[in-house]
Amino acid sequence: MRRFVACSAVFVSAGLAVTSSAQVAPELIQADPRIRVDGHQLVEVRVNTQEQLDAVVAMADTVWSDRVGLGLLDVQFPPAAVAELSKLGIAHRVIHEDVQALIDAEWAEIQLRNQQRDISWYQNYHNYATVITYLNALAAAHPNLAVIQSAGTSIENRDIPAIRITGPGDGSQRPVVFINGTQHAREWVSTKVVMYIAESLLNGYGSDPRVTDLLDECEVIIVPIVNPDGFVYTWTNYRLWRKNRRGGYGVDLNRNWDWFWGGEGSSGSTSSDVYRGTAPFSEPETAGIRNYVLANGRVVAAIDYHSYSQLILWPWSYDYVDPPADDLARYTAVGVQMRQEMLNAGGVSYTAQSSYNLYPAAGVASDWFYGAIDALSYTIELRDTGTYGFELPASQILPTCQENWPAFLYFAEQAIRPITISLPGGTPASASTTTTTPFQVLISSAASTYANGTGQLHVRVGNSPFTTSALTPLGNGLFQASLPAASCGTEIDYYITAGSTDGRTVSLPADGASAPFSAEALDLTVAFNDNMETGVNGWSAGVAGDTATTGQWQLADPQGTAAQPENDHSNPGTMCWVTGALAGSSIGAYDVDNGYTTLLSPRLDASEAASGDMQAILSYWRWYSNDQGAAPNEDSMPIEISNNNGSTWTPLELVTQNANAWVYREFNIADYVTPTANMRVRFIARDLGSGSIVEAAIDDVRLEIRGCACYPADMNCDGTLDFFDVQIFLDAFAHHNPSADFNSDGLYDFFDVQIFLDLFSHG
Repeated sequence: MRRFVACSAVFVSAGLAVTSSAQVAPELIQADPRIRVDGHQLVEVRVNTQEQLDAVVAMADTVWSDRVGLGLLDVQFPPAAVAELSKLGIAHRVIHEDVQALIDAEWAEIQLRNQQRDISWYQNYHNYATVITYLNALAAAHPNLAVIQSAGTSIENRDIPAIRITGPGDGSQRPVVFINGTQHAREWVSTKVVMYIAESLLNGYGSDPRVTDLLDECEVIIVPIVNPDGFVYTWTNYRLWRKNRRGGYGVDLNRNWDWFWGGEGSSGSTSSDVYRGTAPFSEPETAGIRNYVLANGRVVAAIDYHSYSQLILWPWSYDYVDPPADDLARYTAVGVQMRQEMLNAGGVSYTAQSSYNLYPAAGVASDWFYGAIDALSYTIELRDTGTYGFELPASQILPTCQENWPAFLYFAEQAIRPITISLPGGTPASASTTTTTPFQVLISSAASTYANGTGQLHVRVGNSPFTTSALTPLGNGLFQASLPAASCGTEIDYYITAGSTDGRTVSLPADGASAPFSAEALDLTVAFNDNMETGVNGWSAGVAGDTATTGQWQLADPQGTAAQPENDHSNPGTMCWVTGALAGSSIGAYDVDNGYTTLLSPRLDASEAASGDMQAILSYWRWYSNDQGAAPNEDSMPIEISNNNGSTWTPLELVTQNANAWVYREFNIADYVTPTANMRVRFIARDLGSGSIVEAAIDDVRLEIRGCACYPADMNCDGTLDFFDVQIFLDAFAHHNPSADFNSDGLYDFFDVQIFLDLFSHG
């Protein structure tokens, strides 16, 4: 059923915007009518036993953590309750002395922003009626792309609208990506994020090639508010209400789904924040979404957006079990790349992990989407990590939306494409002039599977046509490709294609020959290369002034934890430098504690790049984690370089990226210091924050000298392009000298002449 509601918002080129104080909602220009919680404190507690957990829950007003179990919990306590924690021997830390102060600040900020002119809709929070009006306005502005339908009604008979978005034409057979927000009423930022995704899709169609391709291939269905009654209640009665409004006590909708319903992490008590209801899908909100999804029959992927904790979670949630190995590999790869997309967008660090790593929670939506209809399904916990929690300031709405948009786009592409192609070591930006330049290609199953033998590398040297060669299988979805050698300074364009068993072809990059990757052929000398397997290359672990009492750098085969790698980076290989290789009995047993630990490289000779057009390129793979423990994201790892054997140091980077994965970095030394024969690098892992978990690792350090000793067309290398170079080239060409084979194809033809003349004319 198509429904449009009249809207007074003004349409602008970038979408919709609130543009006048005349649009201030009436409820936002009066005193806050909601229940007050003066003196309530938000406290982080560590519960180690079921008895402690029962005591905490009994004293709490509400638990802010999404999962309720042993371990760390954020809990809201009424006045005087916190004093009881010490008596019970329960470790705790007060996060906020007065929760009501947070609520008051949010209420005042909402009113203030509603009265500002030209403010984006994503720079303020809005109530249910305003959200629905805006949603209908979006659809009305894009009638060829969007339609509004009802996905059900709530207990109090409020509509649960869904916006369906797809490109023109017959979309009846297109796969569907389904996302939703606000299963939990108090998680306001989730409403904004899914609305932002809807608007970005609608505004991007026809102007953004990725969005256009996506919507021509699939349909995206978005339900902004699954729990309308609870959401309204947070605006009118109690800001921190979580459940729906069943009987006044409410049911936790995200414990009401029929996948191992009734298990661990849910409760049969109506007073519990995680009360699961009387039966699976006992609530009209969850039953409505289920019926809507099943009636559609084409949903292949889903994301359930929540707040807070900055997490990307995949099944299973109901118990400490993983999906089958192939599915787990896909979930892990997609989840890790989603967090990278968030970081690439300038966002904050999210952690990608299995749902049960928090602790089990049975009857959740992501388990049902995966288990019942075999959809690629995630739960995303949005900002922040506890500083504000549900009271996330309005100033963080737009950044939260912006960091999640590219992650969603990547997720949707992965969900509907038959296979995926990636380059684990990155895209080669340079190639050798004397030998082939190998790189690895990873081909993974997605909606379909890889058709053996279809992987191909397409290469164009200079202005010559593309040539094609087969990828070499390495096993486990890995392949090797190689760029050919070419004359120094020559541009080499390349892209990869592979086919799926359902007959489709995927290209990386997506536009293939029209927008390929590019590398420049350069003379390359490896001045230093250490995969850390032998331990004989002169590294020093520990320097004067180091203070760390545990987690000092050591060369070892690391034992994996939630913070440090299980394996080194080298393939093959086992060893790397790591801050305390042992896993121990807990994540914090052997991490860096109480200060600094320094890893110092041997002396590196980069003097060949001290002058001329040569570059000294330092590269390494690093692992860094500081998003675990009681005080996440409080520390950083300086990496510094010296060109005088360590007398002075210059920063290369300050690592704060909690990738929890191996990350490749490379630097042109001349951008930081003058290259010399006395280069050194140091990696300083440090623990400065109380309760912080710090783990780091370094592997595959390499120093290359790259460049062209003379201009590509400077045949006599005298630094001048003139008649003599032309004469030398023509003579070499006539005698089939390899120096005249500018595209390295073994032929001496028009293309070599064309490349030479182009290089000569452009210097």
